[in-house]
Amino acid sequence: MKTKWLQQLKTPAERDQFENIFKNSDFLLDKLKEILYNVIKDKQKSKIIDYDNPSWAYKQAHINGYIKGLEDIIQLLEEKDNKDE
Repeated sequence: MKTKWLQQLKTPAERDQFENIFKNSDFLLDKLKEILYNVIKDKQKSKIIDYDNPSWAYKQAHINGYIKGLEDIIQLLEEKDNKDE
């Protein structure tokens, strides 16, 4: 579990309770990751009309930042590593 999840929890009991909830929420977390992956996949599809806009580069930069934010959330949901990123 990433330590970011536990930073604001003050007591060992709170940490243990949260860890149990997190570990037992596989179905919910997997569904959330699936939703986020689908949003990313949809945002990555560029359309020809996107380039007709004179501000297309700003729009693309915004989309790239949005995707990066979603990828950061997915990383936070990954339970595999214990390091803060």
